[in-house]
Amino acid sequence: MLNYIPRIVRKETVRAVGPDARVTLHGVCVGVDLFDFGNAGGLGKTIWANPTLRAALERRGLRSDDVVGINVRGNSVDLYIHRQ
Repeated sequence: MLNYIPRIVRKETVRAVGPDARVTLHGVCVGVDLFDFGNAGGLGKTIWANPTLRAALERRGLRSDDVVGINVRGNSVDLYIHRQ
């Protein structure tokens, strides 16, 4: 699944996610260390600072540290979640 997300997502793109965005959370492989394979490395603070993304994560009891991948497509955002 992570092979189909862009390799690089810019901080500006994450910051620009607005309150009307549709955010979908996808769980990926629990028990396997995937943090080296996703594209969210270095975006944790930016994801958490975005009110829309933060609210979507908090509703499920998650934090930005749980996000290993992100894909922003117009008004849709996919967050790929991995909890150890």
